[in-house]
Amino acid sequence: MAQLHIVNGEGTAVNFRRSGIPGDLVVWNEALVMGPVTFDIGTAAFWKLRSTYFLNQQNKLLPSANHPTYEQLVVAEFDKLKSLSSYQQITLWFEHDLFCQINMMGLLAWISSQLKSEVSLMLVCIDRFPGIEDFRGLGQLHSKDYPTLLDQAQLLSRNDLDFAQSIWTWYCSNEPHVAVTSTVPAIFPFWDKAQLLHWSRFPSVKNGLSALQQIILELVADHEPTKRSLMRELLINQGAWGFGDFQYLEMIHDLHVALNVNSTLTLSKIGLQLLSGEANYLHHSSTTNYLGGAGHRDFRWNGTKLIIDTK
Repeated sequence: MAQLHIVNGEGTAVNFRRSGIPGDLVVWNEALVMGPVTFDIGTAAFWKLRSTYFLNQQNKLLPSANHPTYEQLVVAEFDKLKSLSSYQQITLWFEHDLFCQINMMGLLAWISSQLKSEVSLMLVCIDRFPGIEDFRGLGQLHSKDYPTLLDQAQLLSRNDLDFAQSIWTWYCSNEPHVAVTSTVPAIFPFWDKAQLLHWSRFPSVKNGLSALQQIILELVADHEPTKRSLMRELLINQGAWGFGDFQYLEMIHDLHVALNVNSTLTLSKIGLQLLSGEANYLHHSSTTNYLGGAGHRDFRWNGTKLIIDTK
């Protein structure tokens, strides 16, 4: 039986390749959770939008580093999916966190629109594994652990795929405050929490900071860390966010007005005012970041729901 496995990121791919599981492998290296997206994954317009964002971030954060291009890292791997219908079974390997859930929904939406023949579409999606106390991702597993997870893979139904398409449509829209009303299928037990985390990435009604920006400033206030130690803290203790170093580097960079950057990081006067609620971050930043299809300045998070900014 011809099998294909799609894993989320190179961190999982390294040990998966050593697992002995038969079949071809594709690595989904996108980070759909960051920057602007449109529904039409795989089109020239989509690649142009995403590669432009990726290149701008690289030039801003790591201008002198020698990194693979977006085309090498993402598009070349994605092109391997053009022969989906030649497989009898396709298994997707994802995790519980926001980063993975958005990547998974986008990819499932695309796959469901491409399959023309009878293919068993399977999903492995976990938030824990026996023997790993602080589970953060499939990349922590030993190669011998992957076959046991494959035995537990769940078959995706047409209803599951329709739900993924509705989520991806919602995420790409400019109405993130309108939640999808469809009942969440049992195969997606982590979606509700991921949706709440996504909403909390919009500016708070209190001070204009997202939930993660608030956490970053609080860590700086409490510990005066180096940039490296701050990154390490965020990566190790991030819970269900699932971001990588590149995403956290972007967040720290965007908070420059609130930080004094020396051998250690401290809060600037504005940073102190933000934490005390005396200032609003949106008044000190002119950029508009896109979270899916929505500009972050158009909405506010009140801790319970996302509301349209009417000011």
